[in-house]
Amino acid sequence: MHLPAEPRPQMADRFAGLFEVAVKGSLGIALCTVRLAEVLSGPHKAGHTALAKHFEKALYWCGVEQVPVSIATLTARLRA
Repeated sequence: MHLPAEPRPQMADRFAGLFEVAVKGSLGIALCTVRLAEVLSGPHKAGHTALAKHFEKALYWCGVEQVPVSIATLTARLRA
């Protein structure tokens, strides 16, 4: 999978190996709907709507899971 350049390529480099392993089927990736929103908000905020749409399509093959309220609450406390 090749993603177009984004404003913060150093972040893309950090995760490239992870996605390469997942594409080969050796690793499953799941993300929650909140994380998906966070990933897409960066390109949208920068006015890169096409990039956001590309990310959305690229991440579609990942499992997108709902997060229970208890996990969301704990996440908020840990992030704070």
